[in-house]
Amino acid sequence: MPTFPSQGSGNLVTGAFIASLMFSPMSSFAQDSWSESDKQSHAIFSGVIGGMTARAYPDSPLTAWGVAMVPGVAKELIDPRISKKDLFADALGATIGVMLYKSIVINSSEGLHKAIYTREF
Repeated sequence: MPTFPSQGSGNLVTGAFIASLMFSPMSSFAQDSWSESDKQSHAIFSGVIGGMTARAYPDSPLTAWGVAMVPGVAKELIDPRISKKDLFADALGATIGVMLYKSIVINSSEGLHKAIYTREF
């Protein structure tokens, strides 16, 4: 798996950046609705990326989450107005993707490994 020397500090920087975007004054943000299909697209895309990054970083779910957030944050930075709701949908989708991968794939494979290699004959 790829490792980077500053994985821990990178997560802190990513989290601080996203928090600063989400808690900034409202005048610089889009006034969009929660019911737009755009939110579903953000959540689904970030969820898929979250699952893929959880596979790349199986021992570091926070790193996987941070990497999964990069496309959504980058998209918001190029939009004319940043949408807090889009960022929230990205964060929710990335969280679900990482957690699902970790709970389904990793836990299932560990259980299968134990069942195969610890079975006494």
